[in-house]
Amino acid sequence: MVSRVLNIGNIVFRILMDCALEDIYWEDNYQPFDSNDHEDIIVEVRYGTLPQITFTEEHRVFDTDLVWAAYKHGHTMVFELKRPEHKPYSVAMIDKNQNMVKIYYSKEELQTGENGLLPQPLAFPLFQLVMTTLIHQHSGMLVHGSGIAHEGKGFLFLGGSGQGKTTMAQLWAKQGTVLNDERIVIRRVNGQLWIYGTPWHGQLRQFTPIGVPLESAFFLSSKGKNIVSDISPLYSLNRLLSHTCLPVWDNDGMAEAFDLATNFLNLVNFRELSFKADNSAVDFIRCL
Repeated sequence: MVSRVLNIGNIVFRILMDCALEDIYWEDNYQPFDSNDHEDIIVEVRYGTLPQITFTEEHRVFDTDLVWAAYKHGHTMVFELKRPEHKPYSVAMIDKNQNMVKIYYSKEELQTGENGLLPQPLAFPLFQLVMTTLIHQHSGMLVHGSGIAHEGKGFLFLGGSGQGKTTMAQLWAKQGTVLNDERIVIRRVNGQLWIYGTPWHGQLRQFTPIGVPLESAFFLSSKGKNIVSDISPLYSLNRLLSHTCLPVWDNDGMAEAFDLATNFLNLVNFRELSFKADNSAVDFIRCL
């Protein structure tokens, strides 16, 4: 099998594939994340066949009805991806104890990649399912937010669609390094929070694999005046979890996410921020 190694959030994935690399469609945003580091997680990908698994109601723990369903077999989470007509086209098996992922694509799916190539191993929603299932074991969370590195410090802006994540990243682009404007990895490293860029960007096509210690974190509330507000620990916890990719299919994973979020809030003060969509917002944040 051929392999490609990616470092995302300082978590190293070795992706093993049963075909030539040039036969697979890869989005170019993965290139900066190529790595020579030793793997933390192994992802094995097989094209052309699905495993012979019988899915039962007893094992089903979550179902989006149209896109994917999750089943639990012991320590293994099994995700069945399907088309609107309910026909499965891919299966992902994640063993949390072994940090091992096995991904299968059906024969019918082989020509669905760009330019007739094979689909990339971690196409949406697979990357989010894999990261969300395993990241808590690496003291991390995948969040909806934009991240900035400036003078060796990290600034994190969490928010929903249309709340200003991309706008904030654009404002900082000339003064700092945009880690990503849509998905950021937060990890606890030696008692300190770090933020990392990911390949999965939003409207702004700027991203990088680098990580920096988290200096300040904000929940974006509105655009208008530059105002920062302290909020209660309970409200902060609620807001952080609402912007986190949570493993709702895994009770143990949810408990781990809750404990991590509580710990994160003890390490960095998360505040609420409204801002004016011009360079004054950057100056305001730098002076806090």
